[in-house]
Amino acid sequence: MKNEKCVKDEPHSDFTKEEQQEFLKLLNRITPEQREALKKVLKSFI
Repeated sequence: MKNEKCVKDEPHSDFTKEEQQEFLKLLNRITPEQREALKKVLKSFI
């Protein structure tokens, strides 16, 4: 029997590689405090 990965193991993104890179650039421009606040907001959507 073939060992298949669980769907949860594979990240899914609706963003292109270029959009992901742009997002990472923006993250580098915000302060650590802003980054923590953003994490809290994003976690509230889960």
